[in-house]
Amino acid sequence: MVLSDGELRQIAKELGEKEAGEPITKAETNFLRQKLADAMLDFRKFRQLLDAVVDERDNQKARLTLDEQGQMVMPTYKRLAEKFSPVERRLLIQAVVRDRGVPDEQVVQAIDALMHQGTLYSPKPDYVKATGEYRTLP
Repeated sequence: MVLSDGELRQIAKELGEKEAGEPITKAETNFLRQKLADAMLDFRKFRQLLDAVVDERDNQKARLTLDEQGQMVMPTYKRLAEKFSPVERRLLIQAVVRDRGVPDEQVVQAIDALMHQGTLYSPKPDYVKATGEYRTLP
């Protein structure tokens, strides 16, 4: 960001450093430019920190407990398992997205977590089946 001497003079006036029309010295110009550059840098750092905090808060909201993941996926899985066994993973994802209105990435993460925990397993590629270890909470 480059400011003209007139803009710097206006800033200095607003800061009470100079009277209108009073000439601004080269040293004052450099000082004001440095102060503005520091302020912009501080603002950028603040903005990056704020963005990181917001991102972390959103990530925390997106993380579900294993019970929440099971409650999101397993009722739909059980309904589909009455018709198909094993259940095609793609079909389960689509059904949970439709039933629960959650993003498919969140459903994929939930299925992966349930597989890692041992509630679901993959008897063949792209299919899932329950191990019988899941109990829905009242």
